Amino acid sequence: MFEVKILCLGGPLHGKRVEDKGEKFSEDELVYRKKLDDQKHPSYVCETMTDQQFKDLKDEVKMFQKGYV
Repeated sequence: MFEVKILCLGGPLHGKRVEDKGEKFSEDELVYRKKLDDQKHPSYVCETMTDQQFKDLKDEVKMFQKGYV
């Protein structure tokens, strides 16, 4: 069966994909919350990451996928 993996951003899990854990989960005493980007793709974002850092990182990923970086 197909298992959905969601990208983690920030904190010790940065760059890793984890199974869907609902709206939030704790790891290493930090909270990760599910957040959708402008294209409705989910990510788990560490509580230490600001909204601006999240937006900048997602924009950078889009540029990389398009071959601009």
